[in-house]
Formats: sequence, structure tokens, C-alpha cells
Amino acid sequence: MAGVFLLDHFLGRIVGLRAVLALTGALALREFYAICREKTRLLLFPGAGIAFFLASPLLWHGIDLPRGIDSLVSHSPLLFLAVLMLRWTFDARAGIEGAALTLVGAAYVGLLGFGMVLPEGVEKDATRSALYFLFLFFTAKGSDMAAYVVGKAVGRHALAPRISPKKTWEGAAAGAVAGTALGGAFLLATPLRGAFEPVPAAALLCFALWVTIASQVGDLVESAVKRWGGVKDSGALLPGFGGMLDMADSFLVSLPAAYIMSRIMEAFG
Repeated sequence: MAGVFLLDHFLGRIVGLRAVLALTGALALREFYAICREKTRLLLFPGAGIAFFLASPLLWHGIDLPRGIDSLVSHSPLLFLAVLMLRWTFDARAGIEGAALTLVGAAYVGLLGFGMVLPEGVEKDATRSALYFLFLFFTAKGSDMAAYVVGKAVGRHALAPRISPKKTWEGAAAGAVAGTALGGAFLLATPLRGAFEPVPAAALLCFALWVTIASQVGDLVESAVKRWGGVKDSGALLPGFGGMLDMADSFLVSLPAAYIMSRIMEAFG
């Protein structure tokens, strides 16, 4: 990731990060559809198209597209939705459940596109951009690690026994504290603070807590998907960690949550 940040720094534009998020999304969507194919037939081509173009307004944010192309890109999901409906109508093997899961996967993994749009005070500064993504990463993964360690050591009360029996309320609380502390450190003790200058420190800590809780929800959502699909991991792409969807699950909820809260802070800051 350091190389990606350096590339974007020298180019003065978010290019490498867009490529990483696009690749992550493609691999995660592939794994999501692989889980669903164990249950029903999917319509992969229109689903992948919808996923890509749902994220397009965010994917191309800050890049001047040729006149007319921006409108075409923004409305392309409608074309792929029409293709999906036609495929469903004339493909007897793909029922309504398959069409629905195709759309759900596209919308679900497409949430990574929110990582393309940065807060106004962050977007035009390479250092702040890198720190913002480190803030999102350490908030999510710091919470994961603390929740795992504390939950395994002293966890007694199951958080969601039907979805993930090993997750506990004690672990979730420890994860919330750790994620908030790490995220708060990035927001308050680095140059990232300048991007949120009018915002009080207490509000920034609430921002870190909000993103931390969102990342935990994202982890539970993917656990529910795997439980429904009857699999332990989404894939085997990353030995010891599972698949790409296992790595990106927290961000599928925390990225849009961070986007929403940053816009609120910009409006009232």
C-alpha cells in the first residue's frame, strides 16, 4: 500500500488507490457469487456490469470525463438492469432468487466505491489522503484484533450466536474501545486533524466510534452471508485470512458510514 500512496502522491491524483479498490471489489464480488452459486444459478454478466457502474460515479469522482460520457456512465446501471431482467425472463434455469442475489451482490460489494470519495479537506492533500485511509484501516482492523483477543480470553456473552457463535459482547466492547482509540489518534494527533479543523475533538472521537461500530456490523453481515452459504471462509486467496471478501467485509459498511458522517461534519463544522 505504501507504493500505492507514493504513486498517487507523485501523480497528484487518486489513481493507484482506485485500481486497488476496483481489484478488491472484483475479487470480492467473485467470491460472493461463488458462495451464492452453491444455492442457485446467478446471472453473472449483468451482475458484474451493474456492480461496476453502480460505483462509477464514485470511481470517476474528480476525473473529467469527455462530454456525454459522464451521463452515459451514470445511467449504465439501468442498461445492465434491463439485461438482467431479460436474462431472467428467457433463462428458465435462473429464477427470481438468482436474479435477486445477483443484484444484492452487485449492490453489496459496490459499497467499496464509497472509498473513492474523500472529505473535502482530505481529497487534495496527498498526506491527508494517505492518513485518512490509514485511519479507516486501523480503525477496522484494530477493532477486529482487540475483539478477537478479548473475546477469546474473557468473552462469555455471545453477540450473535446464530451468525457467528465465537463473537462476544465483551470482544465487541473491547473492539469499540481499541478502534476508537486508534482512529481518534489519527484524527487528533496527525496532519489529518487539519482536514476537520472546525470540528471539536469530542465529535471526532464520536466519528471514530461510528466508523468502528460500522466495521463490526460489516463483519457480522459477511458472517451472515457465509452462514447462509454454509462456508467457513469466502475463499482461499489469502492463506490464513480466507478470501478477499473476508478482508474487505468491514469496509463494505464502514466506508459508506465514514462518507455519510464526514459529509455531516462538513455541513455543520
